[in-house]
Amino acid sequence: MNKRSYMCVLNMLFDHPVFHNNSPYPHAEVFVQLAVTLDLFGHEGNGACLDRTMLMWGLSHDSMVNYTNRVMTALESAMGHEIAWPDHQERVVNSAHFVELGFLGCLGLVDGTLVKLSQRPRDDGETYFDRKSNYSMNVQIIYDQNKRVIYFFAGMHGSCHDLSCLRLSSLWGRWGLRNCLTTTNICLGTADISFWIALCAHTREPVATWTRLISIHVLLMRE
Repeated sequence: MNKRSYMCVLNMLFDHPVFHNNSPYPHAEVFVQLAVTLDLFGHEGNGACLDRTMLMWGLSHDSMVNYTNRVMTALESAMGHEIAWPDHQERVVNSAHFVELGFLGCLGLVDGTLVKLSQRPRDDGETYFDRKSNYSMNVQIIYDQNKRVIYFFAGMHGSCHDLSCLRLSSLWGRWGLRNCLTTTNICLGTADISFWIALCAHTREPVATWTRLISIHVLLMRE
């Protein structure tokens, strides 16, 4: 994480009540608690152990746990404000942007990624073994034209196919497959989450004809 991103997260969490109390012994500064938590999250294996972080920052075990819990509580509260499905007006703006690129009714872009785990999970560990020979967790992300995340679904095993993960998400439950073929609102996706495994590159068609090929390489979603 660079300094700009760190300051952005810090400003987002600074006023959360979990960091403030009425005691004569106030909590540590928010920037310290956030830095300690990010240091812990930024390592894996032995580097992620509490003992290393405690020695580096001169903290007790309880302080380490409290700092991490406070930051996670604040992040969870902020997530609902920062990551939200666009309302009607925002969808109109998003759609207008993609129309200029030749994609009528598109609301955003969707893709999956694998978050690598440092070790094999104890329970059902074999299901986390992915196609890249790592233990990982699947995350599906939808973002708009400004690269702002508007929805994500995480927690499935790394061996789970992207489309299978989306089918289990709350978004799929609301705008399910049974309705997708009758809608005009879509999210562009990669071939591994499309209904037919095909790419525009394989067709050797010019960009002007992409709209005609939308049905073979996008994930359709109802408004």
